[in-house]
Order: sequence, then C-alpha cells, then structure tokens
Amino acid sequence: MAKAMKDYKYHFGLKLRIYPDYQQRKIIKMSSDASRFVYNEMVYINLELWKFGNPKIYIAAVRERIEQLKGLKDSTTQLKDRYYWLRDKNVDSLAICEVELPKGLENVQTDRFTRNTTI
Repeated sequence: MAKAMKDYKYHFGLKLRIYPDYQQRKIIKMSSDASRFVYNEMVYINLELWKFGNPKIYIAAVRERIEQLKGLKDSTTQLKDRYYWLRDKNVDSLAICEVELPKGLENVQTDRFTRNTTI
C-alpha cells in the first residue's frame, strides 16, 4: 500500500527559477492571459445559465440565448471564432481547450442557493 505524504517524516521540494528572455516572457504572458480569459468566460457562461434557470414560460429570445450559451460552453472553438487573438500561434492551445471549472462552482448549479426562475 502506498504511503500518503502526511505519513512521511520529511517532505522534499524543488525550487526552480527560470530566466526567460523577452520573447519567452511575451509568450508566457499571452498564454496565461488567454487561459485566464477563457476560464472567466466559462464562469460567466455558467453563471448566466444558472440565472436563466428553467423558465416556466416560453420566450423565443430567452430560449435562443440559452442554446447559444450551451453551445459556447461545449466548445472553446466558438470562443476562438469570436475573439481573434485566441487564435494566435503563440497562445498555448492546450490551456484553452482543457479549461475545467473547479468542483466548487458546481454548487452554483444546484438548488443549494435560492434562485429566481421567473423570466
């Protein structure tokens, strides 16, 4: 059976310092800004979907917006189409494609919080 970290008497770590040049710093900043932007967009999409809830009455504009948000949530390709700077070759594509929201944000979609579903 494998030991957990708390079972060991000592913990060892590694500190690493990097010295990127100007071009590398620019690429690192661009990639981190893109992944932060995509993450924030996904959080906003989830929040807006949660606010819409499950409307009791049919309103075409609301249904269209919900479908549009679900499409944006399923694929980051539409975000890349909307924001051209995400298509830059220096932006880390894995950081954009593999955006996952933490488990804590799933609480927003549960009935733990009261929500107004009348639209």
